Amino acid sequence: MFKRKLAFLLLTFLSFCCNASQLSPLYQDACNKDVVYLGEESSHKNASAFSLRTEVIQFLVQQCGFNAVFFEAQTYDFIYINKELNSGKLNKLAIEGALGGYAHDTKEVKPLVEFIYDKAIKREIYFAGLDMQTGGRSNLYTQQYLPELAFLLEKPLSEQCFIILNRHLKWLYNEQYPFTSESNRLVANCVESIYQASKTEKDNINKYLAERFYTSLSVFGRQGFSKRSVGMFDSFQWHIAQTPKVNKVIIFGASIHGAKRYELINKEFSTLGGKLLQTYGDKYASYAFVGLDKQTTINTLPNDVKNGEKMVYLLQGDSLESTFDVNLISYNRSLKVDWAKQFDGLIFMPSELPFTKFNNQ
Repeated sequence: MFKRKLAFLLLTFLSFCCNASQLSPLYQDACNKDVVYLGEESSHKNASAFSLRTEVIQFLVQQCGFNAVFFEAQTYDFIYINKELNSGKLNKLAIEGALGGYAHDTKEVKPLVEFIYDKAIKREIYFAGLDMQTGGRSNLYTQQYLPELAFLLEKPLSEQCFIILNRHLKWLYNEQYPFTSESNRLVANCVESIYQASKTEKDNINKYLAERFYTSLSVFGRQGFSKRSVGMFDSFQWHIAQTPKVNKVIIFGASIHGAKRYELINKEFSTLGGKLLQTYGDKYASYAFVGLDKQTTINTLPNDVKNGEKMVYLLQGDSLESTFDVNLISYNRSLKVDWAKQFDGLIFMPSELPFTKFNNQ
């Protein structure tokens, strides 16, 4: 048993050392930036990318002075969790639930949660969510507390809207109260009323929550993409304004939102990354993490990258071909564009691995 455990620890150590060595070009490139975006495929299903980005976060915080980590995750939960942090009641499960998605209740999410928790209670980092969408199954704080925004309204509308929003956010629809276009209209009416009422609200957090909730109504579908991505920049700016001690930020999300000049790919759309580039210039860097096993069309990459000997491909500094066909920003479609105009570097992993759910063991 002891030998098995020792062997496991040795393999873990060797893996970390190998990653650290291969990631050194990324660390050297990112360390002097003010904002670093760590992206992944839009499906958010790649456990390899999640784990590797966790390593990068740990390094940048511990070695490069980064003191904030923002996530492409529901902003509401993180607001409530930060309230618990300030009252000394922060718990790790709350952070994991706020991260949500495929990583929830998996082995791969635990190291990131442990790291965020440890640094947050020591006040060494600030953490936040940027996404104004609602609906995550594990986002329990959103479900529990966001309906209370209805109490910004006068009675009896406040009581009516609390019931409507509580049902919607907890998804308590049934035969008596089905989800229909009419129920959706009632939700929208309540959210708009709350937003209008919040304009005279003195509580800055309630104003932020109400505005984000209102914005969430218009971020669905193809046309809502830009509003959502640029909307995350609005969330970013709000959090920066609330925390003047924050000066170096890591963002953890889908690569598409970190793209610097996405309008060159589709002139109809703008992104969070584009806004960050306008604001921070060369102090903003964006990196996309991708599995090589799906990238069978990349023939222009050097053999040491394709063979897994080299992990980091710096588009800005390696003097290598940067126009090639790869699936970086879509769910299932590759694009042949000049990626150096979108990202500072690509981090290629040998393969994509699924998350390991605890409840499947």
